[in-house]
Amino acid sequence: MSATQEGHKPRTIAVLMEQDGSTRALLERLHETFNRTARIITIDSNDIRFRNALDDIDVLFIPGVKRTSQHYRHRLGYEGGVKIKNWVKNGGTAVGLCQGAYLLTKTFKYTDKHNNKAVRTIHPSTGIFEGTAYGPVEDYIDWEERENPFIDYNVARLEFNDAARGAACYDHGPWLKLSDSAEAEEYNIIARFSDIKDKPIAIASRRYGKGKAIFSGVLPEITGHAMASIDEDSIPKHTPNRHHFTTGIRFAKKLAAHEEQRQLVWNRLMAEIK
Repeated sequence: MSATQEGHKPRTIAVLMEQDGSTRALLERLHETFNRTARIITIDSNDIRFRNALDDIDVLFIPGVKRTSQHYRHRLGYEGGVKIKNWVKNGGTAVGLCQGAYLLTKTFKYTDKHNNKAVRTIHPSTGIFEGTAYGPVEDYIDWEERENPFIDYNVARLEFNDAARGAACYDHGPWLKLSDSAEAEEYNIIARFSDIKDKPIAIASRRYGKGKAIFSGVLPEITGHAMASIDEDSIPKHTPNRHHFTTGIRFAKKLAAHEEQRQLVWNRLMAEIK
């Protein structure tokens, strides 16, 4: 049972923090959003597996990771995944962003461009979304570039179920497809990729037992503001990997131009957990 259900403790939001996890922007947005109305903490896989950390929290964020890391899944192991799934069933709320969305889906198929474009099919023990997470979204990926950490960042255009428009950072996240056997009434299709053929699901949520799981193929916590303020010309010409920085700055400027729509996506995501 979650702390808020018991009625004795303030709401506690935890972010899963592991090697390769992208947590800085997420923690910043959470602190801004809840502004002392919730306790924001970090936990790791060992806290979940061996220390029953889920007993003391109401919301668990599973953030994205750098590139194609499988660190979460390996560290959580089968037992950790089952603990998260059972915790949601008993009243917790899990939010999967990018890699976290893959992890919360019963099956995911990932095309690994660094391994001859081989497709990996994985069945996480954490899986709650009854269907498949496919990734990455090919329209957003540069399949030829291997070394530049910013090259696969893109701005995803989203359309909400009330026709509102949003935008968010994209980095290797999934698009989602419900299985034919899924109970559609248990799901809320929050947003679709509006600029991708057939407009596949980008963000969804599911009531699961007494709790809820939220699945997001995009990273709405990331803003372009910090890097967008940097002038490309200010980076010395002989800086190692200078083109990595300039690519990042160009992406940041593109994302910053959609800040109002990005904020809308974040707000819609937060509305699911409040």
